[in-house]
Amino acid sequence: MHIGPLQLAAIAFENPTFKGEILAELDAVRGRGVIRLIDLLFIYREASGNVTVMTDTDVEAADLADYGDVLSTLLGLGESSAADINGTSVDDGYGLSLEEIRGVVEQMPPDTALALVLFEHRWAGGLAQAIREAGGHLLAQGLLTREAVLVVGSELAAIAEAERAIAATEAIKGAAVLDTLAFTAAAEEAQALMADELVTAAIAAEALRTLMAVGVVDDTELETAIVALVEAGLLSPDLVADALDKADAAIAAIEETLAAQAETGV
Repeated sequence: MHIGPLQLAAIAFENPTFKGEILAELDAVRGRGVIRLIDLLFIYREASGNVTVMTDTDVEAADLADYGDVLSTLLGLGESSAADINGTSVDDGYGLSLEEIRGVVEQMPPDTALALVLFEHRWAGGLAQAIREAGGHLLAQGLLTREAVLVVGSELAAIAEAERAIAATEAIKGAAVLDTLAFTAAAEEAQALMADELVTAAIAAEALRTLMAVGVVDDTELETAIVALVEAGLLSPDLVADALDKADAAIAAIEETLAAQAETGV
């Protein structure tokens, strides 16, 4: 039998209003075999100071030697130490020490509750075994709360928006470089009878435009493509450097215009 990962959760309640929904949901996931409840310890300190303790487990009697009433034993509430709340026989080598867990309970104010739940992720048992047999081992793991996911989601959205802005800027810059190369070739043509390198630049620019139009080259990959043409000797480094400078100036002008519009609300 494959044993899935075990998870220990501590849940606090302030001014609780229990109506049975929590136990119903817990029973539902247990009934579907998603988890196996190894040990549940629920403690409710009423406003009067009285303490109510409830325990539960899915562990069969034959497995008690392996699991036992883990949480109750840690708190000194198991059968072996029911008469002795000090629980001095608890094995200190277990993950959470007796002092740490009992300290939480002793600090509970009136009208609060605490649930300590140890359960097995049964759905992951076979997966974990398959990973081990394939030579894999766990490097890290963790759970994200709903609140953490919302925060991460906002951060990811901001990152994605920034990446889109960067991609758009790269596309604009690449197109501006092509425009500058073509314009430079045309201007120089009138003055220098289309020198060979200018003809090559114009042809390369138009070739890249064609590749963009048919989807062979993505617009955000233009700079990389231009660098490749320079390295192949098809474009003059000086021409490209000049084109890049003019493209940067064009981008800066656009950004200044957008910033001015944002300030004026236009």
